[in-house]
Amino acid sequence: PESRQTKDFFKYGYIMRMSNSFKVPIKPSFISLDSDSGQFVIGEYAQKYKKELCWFTPGQEDEIHTKPLYKKMQGVASHDDCVWIASSYGSDNNSTLYATNRESLGKPEEAKETDYPPGLEDIYLSKSTKSIWMLTEFEKERVVFETSISKLKP
Repeated sequence: PESRQTKDFFKYGYIMRMSNSFKVPIKPSFISLDSDSGQFVIGEYAQKYKKELCWFTPGQEDEIHTKPLYKKMQGVASHDDCVWIASSYGSDNNSTLYATNRESLGKPEEAKETDYPPGLEDIYLSKSTKSIWMLTEFEKERVVFETSISKLKP
């Protein structure tokens, strides 16, 4: 049954009910699924210092793998040993999409960088269309991009 509190939650007409929760070593700002490994990837946004990405399998939190990465991370996608990370630097500065291999994580100098408009935030990897979908976050001009994975490989 829908409660009034649920209906008024941040002006959304629906929310997803929690069925599980897991302890993780960071305060995640975003989540993705690495479909190759079957693991979740979570990351934390930080303004002034590098934060980490964590790969983990629910129920196996003792095997969490973390890597220190980039400032202002907003989203992540992972496929075939490639990792794409969106970083946003405010509404007046271009964003960066970093493309790297998992073994090169934590080595920004080895990442391929592609500039995007301000506010690059969410990343979705579509294996069926072999593309990456990205969204900017600012209300003034929200933009959705679709780019072939082959153009964004490290």
